[in-house]
Amino acid sequence: MNNTNITANEDINKIKILKIFFNNIVADGKIDSSEKSIFARLKENFELSDKICSDLLAEALKEKKEKKDSNKFILGLPETNVTEREQKKILYANVLFEMLTNGKISEEENKLLAEFEKLIELTEDQELEARTLVHSKIISYVSELIKEKKFDDALMLLSSFKPDRQFEEQYYKAAFEYIKNVFKTGIKSCEPHTEYKNLFMNKSDSKPAAENFVFHEYYYYCKLINIKNNFSLKELELNKLLETSSNDKQKFLVLFELGFLYHISGKFDLAAERYKKAFDINPQDSELIINMTSCLLSQKKFDDALLFADNALALINDNPMILNNAAIVNAKLKKYDKAITLFEKALNINNNFSDARLNLVLALIEQKKYDDIKKHAEILEQQIPDDPLLCKIKKQMRNFYK
Repeated sequence: MNNTNITANEDINKIKILKIFFNNIVADGKIDSSEKSIFARLKENFELSDKICSDLLAEALKEKKEKKDSNKFILGLPETNVTEREQKKILYANVLFEMLTNGKISEEENKLLAEFEKLIELTEDQELEARTLVHSKIISYVSELIKEKKFDDALMLLSSFKPDRQFEEQYYKAAFEYIKNVFKTGIKSCEPHTEYKNLFMNKSDSKPAAENFVFHEYYYYCKLINIKNNFSLKELELNKLLETSSNDKQKFLVLFELGFLYHISGKFDLAAERYKKAFDINPQDSELIINMTSCLLSQKKFDDALLFADNALALINDNPMILNNAAIVNAKLKKYDKAITLFEKALNINNNFSDARLNLVLALIEQKKYDDIKKHAEILEQQIPDDPLLCKIKKQMRNFYK
């Protein structure tokens, strides 16, 4: 999708469904017996005249001729050598996609969709596969609209349907991104979590105790609660969510959020406790390793931090942030040679990682390796010329800048 606007138009009717059908069949330049059978049923049951049908076909052919990419299916599905089963699924998916991108499906459209489903003799499996394709495409569509700051269009699509179980995580993540980005513009005066709750949460099923409770719906609501303004509410809601988490993946997400809540609030003992429980579930999560090391450093538990960092590096040794944190731990324990090696390894992976380079300079100062200090400080002058710490280092080492 490139610079596309979505506008809610009038309902999709029988004529528009037939037009979608014609767009599909002109894509491969032929019509087979299955498509002829479908066309005959649509024409008869929709009571469409020969003239309407011929006009719609002519329009589809004209669009194909004028637009080189118009022969592609809306959902990017195969264009040739498609089985009859796939043809029906593709056709139904494109009709459903058109309805949803036109706004929330109306009662009349819903009836028409059910009638259409019977006419093309769609099986339950085909319907499910088509719906899966459509929901996946729309969620992807929403993400692109958010990047383009087309928030009204993104909200219209998110409001057009509720996802099937397998797309709940992606759907509510997209809703979370929508809220987060809208509030960056400053056009909303309420709290982000309140707006999210009003727009996306099922009022009857949005509590952890509810029978039809959806984890990710509630999880992204919790993530949007502002720590500074609503610490107690966020803590309460996350703990309720933890009690009802049904598997390790869900528990990990909530424990990480709780750890971060306490970490950012300076409650390092509580943060470390939650991070440790999350680490027991997934010891290879990079973000968790970075936060846990940082938390131990904040507690000045350098020996514990060193043990944790060494264990983490045994699992993941190619993440610049993890390497940087492990190097800081070694520097705090005055193990400067090991620290320098780790800082350099982080920079070999990401040469623009200015924090690691600045930390490296500090370690080099302790080792009095002045030529290396000058080399890295000159690079930092290009990357972060106004950094207060760099300015202080330059002042102390001015003899090396002559």
